[in-house]
Amino acid sequence: MIIFILLAKIFTIIPLQENIAISLVDFPEWEINMDNGIVLIKKVLQSAKSFEYPSIARIYSIAKEYQIDFNGYSLYRAEHDDEVVGKFFDMGDKGFYFQIFATENGQIIKSNEKCLSKGKWNDNLKGYHVIAEDCNNNTWEHWEIKRVPLIVKDNDEKNAAIFVYERDFRFMPN
Repeated sequence: MIIFILLAKIFTIIPLQENIAISLVDFPEWEINMDNGIVLIKKVLQSAKSFEYPSIARIYSIAKEYQIDFNGYSLYRAEHDDEVVGKFFDMGDKGFYFQIFATENGQIIKSNEKCLSKGKWNDNLKGYHVIAEDCNNNTWEHWEIKRVPLIVKDNDEKNAAIFVYERDFRFMPN
């Protein structure tokens, strides 16, 4: 009698254009954050996030590569520059396109065969720059892309869960 044991990993499927955050795998409280085109890895200061929160991103698929958008600014890396910045998207510029690969240690985000990683600390902005460097399987180049449930405000300006109001004129409660 032969017994087969199936070892399976649990994967979360995140649809494209879903609200996400990108954090370091070993330091999940540190997320990629974009504020007016400045891309930093910053420590998350609040757990409830709104649409305007600077670490909320969306991923779009374009010809088997990905564009990563943060509230109108997209991640951008010029071919011969190691620093990653935020710019308004230009479809014709290859600096906006990234590849994302799943590994057992987390996702790797590549641009022109270089991996996105944690760069130098910026004392004024209180965060690490995001850079692209040769891939060497270090802990700073493994990312977790996670779905972010957003908190929205209801009509009373209190935090509320998202709800759908469907009007049905046939049902009129007393």
